[in-house]
Amino acid sequence: MSHIYALQDVLEKTDAIISTDSAVPSLFVTDASSSHSFIYLADGSFSYVADFPFSPDEAAASSSYRELLALYRALHTDEQVFRSFASQLVYWQTDNQACVRFLHSGSRQPQIQRIVLSIKTVEKNLNIRILPVWTPRCHTRIVAADAGSRFATSTDEWFIDRTSLTAVFQLLSFSPGPNCIDCFASAANNVCAAFYSLIPQVGTSGVNFFANSPAQTDLYLCPPASQISKAFQRLLQLPGKRCLLIVPRWPAAAFWPLLFPGGKSHAVVQRRHEFRPQCFSPVPCLFTATRFTFVALLIST
Repeated sequence: MSHIYALQDVLEKTDAIISTDSAVPSLFVTDASSSHSFIYLADGSFSYVADFPFSPDEAAASSSYRELLALYRALHTDEQVFRSFASQLVYWQTDNQACVRFLHSGSRQPQIQRIVLSIKTVEKNLNIRILPVWTPRCHTRIVAADAGSRFATSTDEWFIDRTSLTAVFQLLSFSPGPNCIDCFASAANNVCAAFYSLIPQVGTSGVNFFANSPAQTDLYLCPPASQISKAFQRLLQLPGKRCLLIVPRWPAAAFWPLLFPGGKSHAVVQRRHEFRPQCFSPVPCLFTATRFTFVALLIST
């Protein structure tokens, strides 16, 4: 069945995809690393997010092939998601110019052409039309997708065991309840029901703590070591918050003088507690290889 799409609507939406980082209806964004492909619906709802691991042969293929696989796998695995866009244009944001060309004109490479034909077949069966839009790799949505494609192998995704956390919460009289948000979390390790994630995820309250202004009065933060200084400085910009910040006891680290100028706790720190938890991570990292002592800081801004 053929459809007529208003050219002005297409131009306006394409411009929004290219020139803004705002939510855009019916827009899917993909990226592929050497190990995974990642795709999410960028309409602001965080209702669809998926990642797909590559086989050894797929991982060794070209970047264009792996990028096409992101869309191909999503179409075949989550057909019902795309079926909801019947009779509509579905936009696909990618940083791979070759993929845009392949979807418009096909490819002389049999391996690529088979995937393109399969995508076109699904388009016809679901009564949708996929319009690819190229943006550079530095675009905010692509950066988020890139982080998603590398998420499974990230050494920053460590977290502290719940038994240790419960003891800290009780000692410092801090509750991760409905008025609290976990500022550095994922759908697999969030301490609070509300959480900010590094990448688009189903159930997240937003992507990137630094790009959001939490409405909650209580904030729980257990950031990657590389983000501790920036996270603390961000807290100082959020008045009226009660925060629990957990950091490794690491006097040689760059963040330490910010938290403990002159060897004393910063003025916003109300209480301090040191503990030695069992840390967990999906991949080996510094804090799972050694038994670090951690510091829990109760902060009032």
